[in-house]
Amino acid sequence: MNEQRIEKLDKLVKTAEEKKERTYTIRWRGENLHLPVIRVDASFLRYRLESGRTRREQKAYLEANPQLPRNLFDDPESEVAQNAQGAILLKMVNDGGLRSDLLREGQRQPAIITYDGYVLNGNRRLAALRKEDEQWVDCVVLPKDATRKDLYELELDLQMARETKAEYHWVNELLHIRYGVEELKEKTSVVAQKMRKDENDIKTKLRMLMLVDLYLDWLNKSQQYHLVKGEEQAFTELEKYTKKIKETDKQELFRKEVFSIITDPPSEGRIYDHIGKLYKHFIKIQAKIGQEIGEPIRVVEVEGTKKENSKQVPPSTDPMKALAEIKTITEEIPIPTCVTNLFDTPSTAKKHGQKLVDAIKDAHEEYQDKKNRRAVYDAVKTAHSKLQGITIDSTTSDIEAIYNNLHEIIRIAQDLVKSAEKYRERRRR
Repeated sequence: MNEQRIEKLDKLVKTAEEKKERTYTIRWRGENLHLPVIRVDASFLRYRLESGRTRREQKAYLEANPQLPRNLFDDPESEVAQNAQGAILLKMVNDGGLRSDLLREGQRQPAIITYDGYVLNGNRRLAALRKEDEQWVDCVVLPKDATRKDLYELELDLQMARETKAEYHWVNELLHIRYGVEELKEKTSVVAQKMRKDENDIKTKLRMLMLVDLYLDWLNKSQQYHLVKGEEQAFTELEKYTKKIKETDKQELFRKEVFSIITDPPSEGRIYDHIGKLYKHFIKIQAKIGQEIGEPIRVVEVEGTKKENSKQVPPSTDPMKALAEIKTITEEIPIPTCVTNLFDTPSTAKKHGQKLVDAIKDAHEEYQDKKNRRAVYDAVKTAHSKLQGITIDSTTSDIEAIYNNLHEIIRIAQDLVKSAEKYRERRRR
C-alpha cells in the first residue's frame, strides 16, 4: 500500500469538501452517499486488478506470456501487473470500438476510486485517456472503511448502469458472480438483487460456470477461460438439459457429446439446436452410433399409456381420450462402454464427431417423419377437443351458420370414418 498516495488523495478530498463545489452520488450500503469530486493526475491512479471485466482476459494474457509468473495479477502494486492490466484494458477498448466514444464524450461521470487510488469504475476510460496523453481525471474517493464485499456490491450496482454499452463478456460475468459467492461469501439473494435478476438465475449461472470448467478440463485447458468465446447459448442449453438427466452415466455422456459439438460445430444448423435434438432423442442417437461402430444397443419402442406422478392412469372409456393417452415408451438397456468412451477426450471426439452429428440428424428426421404420419390423428384429436367444450343455448348468436357448419362437419366426419374403416379392415387381414 502506498502511504504517499493515500495522503495525497486525503488532502484533495478535504480541500474539495471545504470548497463544496461539486459532488457525485453513489448508492452505498443501502443509502445515497454524496462524495466530493476531485481532479487527479491520470498517471497517479492505479488499475484495479480484481475488476470483474478482466478476469478472463487476464488468463489469456498469462497464456500469451508464459515467461510471466502465474500469480502476476495477485500483486496490485506490481508495475508489471499494472502495465499488463493497462494493455488488456486498451485492447478491450479498441476491440469493442469504444475508444472514439470514450474520448468524444469526455468524462461525463467521475471515476470511482478507493482511498488508496485504485479505480473501481472507469478503468477503460483511464486506459484510453492515458493513451491520448490526457493528464487529468475527475474522481470521487470511497470511504476508507470500504470492504472487499462493499466494492463487489458497488461494482454490481454500476454494472447495471454503465455509461457505455459495452457489456461484460458472459464468462467474465459468471466468474464475477462466483467470486462474490465463493470468495466473498456473498449470498446469492444479494447478488441477484444487485444484478436485478431472480436468485434462480444466479444459481443457473453458477452451474453454467461449473460446466465451463468441466469443458476446459475436458480440453486439458483448465481455467483458460479465454478459449470460451461465443458459446453462451450452448452452455445455457447444456445446463438446462443436464439437470433433467437423472442417471449419472448418461448425464456424463450427454455432457461430453455436447462438448464435442461445441468444439467442432456442425456445418449446418445452430449449435444449440443440435443440443436440444441430442437431448430429445438421446437413446436413439446412442443406438445409431453403436450400430455404426458395430456395437448395437437394443432399443425397443412399445405403445403404452402416459404415466402421471409415476402412477399408472386407468384407461379412459372415452375413445378420443384413450387415444390421447397413448404414447411411445422407449425400453432400453445400459449404453455399452464402447459407446461412452468415444467422447472421453477431444481427440476421440473429433474422430467420431461426424457420427454423432449424423445420428442426431437421422434421429430427428425419423421423429419428424413419425410426427407427420400422426398429423391426421392430431388434427382429429384437436377437433374433438374443441367440439367437446361447446354448448349451444338461447343466447348463442349465428345459429343458422352454426347449424350449417355442424352438418358440414358431420359430412366430413362420416367420409373420414368410411376411409378409416376401409384401411382398418386392410390392416386386420
